[in-house]
Amino acid sequence: MLEEKLNIHFKILKLKNWDEVIEKTKIRDTDMWGAATPTPQRLEYMLFTQPFIELPAVIIVRNKTQATLSLKELKGLKIAVISGYGIHDYLSLNHPEIKLDVVSDISTGLKKVSFGMVDAMIANIALATHYIEKDGISNLRVAGKSGYIYKWGLASRNDWPELNKILQKGVDLIDEREKNEIYRKWVGLKIASSLTFKDFVLPVLSLLSLFAVIAIIISNRVLKKQVKKRTRDLQMILNSVGEGIFGLDLKGQTTFSNPAAQKMLGYSLEEMSGQNQHSLIHHTKSNGEPYPNQECPIYLALRDGKTHHVAEEIFWRKDGTSFPVEYVSTPIIEDKLPVGAVVTFRDISKRKNDEILLKQYSNSLERSNRELSSFASITSHDLKTPIRKIANFCVYIDDGESRLSDQAKKYLSKIDLAATHAADLVDGILSYSQLGEDTAPYKKIDLNKTILKVKEYLEVEIREVKGKIEFNNLPSIFGNELQIEQLFENLISNSLKYKKEGVAPIIKITHSEKSEGNLQLFVKDNGIGFKNIYAEKIFDPFQRLDGDISKIGSGLGLSICKKIMLAHEGDLTADGEIGQGAEFTLTFKKMIENE
Repeated sequence: MLEEKLNIHFKILKLKNWDEVIEKTKIRDTDMWGAATPTPQRLEYMLFTQPFIELPAVIIVRNKTQATLSLKELKGLKIAVISGYGIHDYLSLNHPEIKLDVVSDISTGLKKVSFGMVDAMIANIALATHYIEKDGISNLRVAGKSGYIYKWGLASRNDWPELNKILQKGVDLIDEREKNEIYRKWVGLKIASSLTFKDFVLPVLSLLSLFAVIAIIISNRVLKKQVKKRTRDLQMILNSVGEGIFGLDLKGQTTFSNPAAQKMLGYSLEEMSGQNQHSLIHHTKSNGEPYPNQECPIYLALRDGKTHHVAEEIFWRKDGTSFPVEYVSTPIIEDKLPVGAVVTFRDISKRKNDEILLKQYSNSLERSNRELSSFASITSHDLKTPIRKIANFCVYIDDGESRLSDQAKKYLSKIDLAATHAADLVDGILSYSQLGEDTAPYKKIDLNKTILKVKEYLEVEIREVKGKIEFNNLPSIFGNELQIEQLFENLISNSLKYKKEGVAPIIKITHSEKSEGNLQLFVKDNGIGFKNIYAEKIFDPFQRLDGDISKIGSGLGLSICKKIMLAHEGDLTADGEIGQGAEFTLTFKKMIENE
């Protein structure tokens, strides 16, 4: 209408609520309002034209509130108002005795009244009429007038007074017929059947009342069916769950219990109803001491309104026996205050028994491991003594001056080699059995320093075969330093041992980081390799794929490497090809410091 009268095009902005309208207007993202009432707060940043329509702000309540109300009767009640609306500003300044529940929009406020979350709402009659019908709300009525009149005019930013003058000119051009048309558009076309107005003619009021009665009857019948269905559904849930559930009032007396609770406690619903639940099932602690009410977490939920979870206590059955439980006490809140509690619990007897058995198995396993470790140490000492004697006697017999035949010397050399292998085997068994007993805390390990240290350990072996170890800029990891050193020492020794005849061994150590954050290290050599069908078998204890006893070792080196990687929550795999060397992949799944 104004666009036609002023020959001006207005760009309409659709915002989610009035608070956003005010916020954007204050920062000048919007320039004017299409309909608003002047208030002291708004006059700080807006200019207003003369009003083109006046609408009363009415008090809207639920149908069951029969009294006629004014602002005087609203003292101490919770009243919904729309944030930033004229009635909000008016009540904040002039009626501090009224408790305001500020909502973002009228639809929210009307629903709060309908559901009993607030006592009433004050809003202009036009918006109330429109949204009651739009949202299908059928249990509201007008209980009186607030005395506040919405005088809607056009509002524009106060730093553009010329715009206000232009808008005022447009308002002045609106005649009475057009004003009446505006009023009918806002109020006259759609009146919610649940509202009653003093100004309506009696026949219309009677007809609307009849519709309201019919709607209430139908609504009540539908509601009863819904309540009956939901009650049945809830009862089925309570009856089917395996956890025990019971309810308490503020006095701690039982209000309901499900079949699972009755079965576990040995009480029927009739025996528990109205009884002090703490005195019935929670009166004594597991050590035999009395359990005072004031210390009970279940009752604490009734006092502080918070949910309390208890991992382990005991409940007492009707027959005087007890059983361990885990339970949650959840308060029932109404008007921000606890009015009762619901307790869910479960019998954890099986879990407790399993924990005891697990502890027994753990202790037994630990004792067995200690005995095996001790046995391995003693056996190692006892076996190495005669082995050393055999090796020494070989030296004594073949002292360089003996008259032994070449054949005898050959056999004597084999005896010495076998004795050396037996000593290595004993040492390997001892190392393998004791792996994992080192309880040193994990630390950050620079792998570059680790490889350099291993090179020093194996200096003689590397020099003898003219070997090379290539690596550069390896990352750091967290782990057991001694075990990581042993890991790389075994891998490098293995590559040196299984080199090609007449070819200097080259061992390359590289790394990569996988997308999920894991680290992979690769130890690759140019040795004799192996058939890939044995890629898993080579990690088994005492495995020698070549069967050559002349290669000194226990056959446990790679088994120890595998065990070290598993202890670090990682993995070790191998890949090989005859004549093309072998590659070992070490995957560390955790690259963060051990907590």
